[in-house]
Amino acid sequence: MNFIITQFPVILISIAYAFGIFISNYCLGIRGYVPFFISFGIILLIVIVEFFLKRRDGFKTFFMLSSIVVFSLFINSVRINKLYTDNNVINSEVIITKLFNSSDKYQNCIVEDILSSKKYLAKIKLRGNTKYKIGTKLFVEGDVESISSMVVPNNFNFSKYLKRRDVDYRLVVNNYIETTSAIKLSRNIEDKVDGSNLSNTSKGLMKALVLGRKDGIPDELLKSFSDSGIMHLLALSGLHIGILTIILTFLLKPMKLFKRGKLIRSLMVVLLLWFYAYITGFSSSIIRATIMFSIIVIGHGMRREINIFNSLSIAALVLLIINPNYLFDVGFQLSFSAVIGIVWIFPLLSNLWRPKHRVIRYFWSLLLVSISAQLATFPFTVYYFHKFSGLFFIANIIEIPLITILLGLSYLLLVLMLFKVELNLLDYIYDKTVIVIEWVSLRISDVESMVFNNLFIDQIIVVLLFALIISTIIFIQTSRVKYLYLVLIVVISIQAYSIFKIKETSSTQSLMMANDEILIQDGSIYKTSSNEGTKIFSNYTMANKLTLTDSILYDVLSFDNNYYWRVGENIDYNPIAHHHLIILGKDVRSNPEIIVNKNTVGIVYSGYRNSSYKTRWEYFCSKKDIAFYDINNVLFNETILE
Repeated sequence: MNFIITQFPVILISIAYAFGIFISNYCLGIRGYVPFFISFGIILLIVIVEFFLKRRDGFKTFFMLSSIVVFSLFINSVRINKLYTDNNVINSEVIITKLFNSSDKYQNCIVEDILSSKKYLAKIKLRGNTKYKIGTKLFVEGDVESISSMVVPNNFNFSKYLKRRDVDYRLVVNNYIETTSAIKLSRNIEDKVDGSNLSNTSKGLMKALVLGRKDGIPDELLKSFSDSGIMHLLALSGLHIGILTIILTFLLKPMKLFKRGKLIRSLMVVLLLWFYAYITGFSSSIIRATIMFSIIVIGHGMRREINIFNSLSIAALVLLIINPNYLFDVGFQLSFSAVIGIVWIFPLLSNLWRPKHRVIRYFWSLLLVSISAQLATFPFTVYYFHKFSGLFFIANIIEIPLITILLGLSYLLLVLMLFKVELNLLDYIYDKTVIVIEWVSLRISDVESMVFNNLFIDQIIVVLLFALIISTIIFIQTSRVKYLYLVLIVVISIQAYSIFKIKETSSTQSLMMANDEILIQDGSIYKTSSNEGTKIFSNYTMANKLTLTDSILYDVLSFDNNYYWRVGENIDYNPIAHHHLIILGKDVRSNPEIIVNKNTVGIVYSGYRNSSYKTRWEYFCSKKDIAFYDINNVLFNETILE
C-alpha cells in the first residue's frame, strides 16, 4: 500500500475523484441537500474510524482519499445532473457540432447556440442533395421542446446519452438559412479532401483517420471493421497522436542544434499536438492522448523520467474536472481501459517469450499488444456492442502496420493539399493501400463462425468480469494463494449471479416487441424508426432469452404462451391457436375475415392516417368486439436515428 501511495499518488487521487462522480450519478433528480448529508455522513464515518485506528499513516491516506470523494460528490452532484430552463422559441445563429444518422430528407445533429453556448438536438430538413457538415453555421428559427424519453429495457438510452453531453432539449427547426460555408480549419481540410483525386473510400478513411469523421466510410466497410475487432483503429486515439508525435519530433530534430534546443523542440511539439486536438474538436480520446504524450514529450525534453501510469491518471483527472460526464462516455471507458491493459498486461505477456529475430519480435509484440487491449476492454465491448471477434489478433497484426502507413500518408497528402500540390503517385499508393485494408477487413469479417454476436451482459457482470481480470493478473504477478482464492470467489459470483438472472428472466411478466415500425412494451404502443426497430427487438429478445420463430407466419414472437404476429402479404388463414395481437403494416391488404380468428384479441394498425382500409378494419373490430389501436393516435415517441 505504501508503495502505491508513494509511487502513484495521482492514480489514487484520480480514482477517488472518479468514485465521487460515480456516486453523484445516483443523485439524479434528488435535491441538492442530499449530497451534503451523504458527504457529512462519510466525514462522520471517517472520524469514527480514526478513533479505532492504531496506524495513523494509514488513516491519513484514507482521510485524504475520502475527502476527495466527498469533494467530488458535493461538486459534481450539481454538474452531472444539471437541468436548463429554456425559452420556448429560438431565433439565433447555431453551429453544427455533431452528426447522427440521416435520411435523404432530414439531417439529425447536435447544434450549439453561438450566443448562449447551449446545445440542442436538431432535425434539419434538407434542401436538395446538400448535406451539412460539422462546423456549418445556420441562422435558425424554431421551437424548443423537451426530448421525449422512451426508455426501452436492455437498450441504448439515447436521452441519457444526450444529457451526458449537456443536451437537454430538442430544437424543432421551422426555418433556417446557411450563414457560412466554411468557418473552421477542420471544415477547410474536409473540403480539401473531398476535392482531391482519391477514391471515395480513400476520402472517407482519410477524414476518419485525420479528423475523426466516419460518415464518409461505406457502411459495409464500417461493419467489417466492427466484426473484425479493429474499429478502434478508426477512432482518433493514442495510435494517431503517437505517430504524429514521432513525425513532428523527427521534423523538428534540427532544433537540437540550438541552446536548450531539446526543450524548445518538446514545447513546439506539444503546441502542435494541441493545435491538432483543436482541429479535431477536442474529443475525449484525443485530449487523453494529447495530455499523456505532452507530459512524456516535456519530460523527455527536461530529461526527466516519466511514469506512464501517472501520465494516464493526470489525463483522466483533467478530463473529469473539465466534464464529469466523460466518466460515462463509451470512448472514455474504452480508451483508458485499452491503454491500462497495454501498459499493465503487455509486460507480463512479453515475458513468456522473447523472439530474437527483429521481424518476428515486431509481429509478436503487435499480437501481445492486441491481446492486452482486447482483454482489458472485453467487458465494455460486450456490454455496449453485444459482439466479440475471435479473429481480432489476426486483423490487428495485419491492419495496424497498414493503418500506420496510411496515417503517415494522410498527413503528407494533407500538407500537399493545403499547398495545392498534387502527386498522382502518392494518390495511387494511398488508394491501393486502402484497397488492401478493405480486402483484409472484409475477408476476416466474412468468417462468421468467429464473430460472436448476440452476447448480452449487464452492469453487474461487467464489474465482476473486471474483478476477474484484475484478480487473475495480480495472481500471475504475485503467485500468492490468497489471490487465487479471490479469483475463485469472483468466478463463483459470476456463476451465481447468472443463475439468478436466468430465474428472474424466466419469471418476468413484461413484454416488449419491435418490428419495422411498432414497439409494444408492457401494454403501451410506440412508434419507432424502421432502422431502430430491428435493433430494439434484437437487444430485448437477446437479453431476456426470448425466441423469434419464422415458420408459416411472417414474424411471430412467442412469450409467456402468448403470440404477437406481424402480418405479411398473401396471408390465406390464421393458424394461431392462442390469444394473440395482430400488427398491420402499410402494405398489408388482407381480408379481416381471413386473418382474424377467435383467438385474436387486438389489432394494431400502422398504415396511412386516412385510408378506406383503416376504416374497414375499425368497423370490423367494432362488430367483433376486438380492440383496435391506431399507431397514429396512441403513444407516439419519435426517434431521431432514422
